[in-house]
Amino acid sequence: MRSVLDQVSDPGVARIKLDWWRNEVAVLGTGEPRHPLLRTLRADGLGSDAVAPMQRLVDAAEQSLHTGGPQDDTAFAAACRASDGAFFALLASADNRYDHDPQTCIDAGGYCAAV
Repeated sequence: MRSVLDQVSDPGVARIKLDWWRNEVAVLGTGEPRHPLLRTLRADGLGSDAVAPMQRLVDAAEQSLHTGGPQDDTAFAAACRASDGAFFALLASADNRYDHDPQTCIDAGGYCAAV
């Protein structure tokens, strides 16, 4: 999802691709996704609890598309939590062996992105 920004130079095309991902992620919670990775993850037990973190990944990519990057330290920290923080929360939702605090996952992912 995040690679859309690296692969596409036209912002309009990037928005279309991100909208496609939004729709694909929404289907993960209610039906059968089309993307091979999401189909595999679904077969491995990834369910509707992963929809919100995945949507946050798409939202972070779109935010980066609009702003071109953070303008100050506060925005940088928020961008780190939005991108890698959402990714860490997604990873935690895929691991149903343990209870995970979503905010701790977001903070840890934000820290890793900042570093």
